[in-house]
Amino acid sequence: MCRMASFINREDPKSLRVEVALGDLESHSKTYELHPDKTEKGGWYEGHYTPAGLVECRTPDGNSYRASQELQSRYPTFDAFIWGMFKAGMLPYSRHKDVVAVLKAHGVRT
Repeated sequence: MCRMASFINREDPKSLRVEVALGDLESHSKTYELHPDKTEKGGWYEGHYTPAGLVECRTPDGNSYRASQELQSRYPTFDAFIWGMFKAGMLPYSRHKDVVAVLKAHGVRT
């Protein structure tokens, strides 16, 4: 079962909008490998969205409440996050029960 969807994120310094990149829903290190231009030095940090609806955007000093709230506002549920990433062409292949359930609920054959 998918405990969470892992991603990396960055707060754009000009707009303060949170950017998200996915590569492997289970591994931040693999996601960083798939996005070599997105580094911690460049402001990209780990994040999670759980099926229970909790969003966590990490920073070097802990967590960014502002970034987490912005993503939660944009994607109010796990379903909305997974579906939004799918529609944007950013969702990596996954056989996780929770991810597959979201896609099936939206009529996607998996």
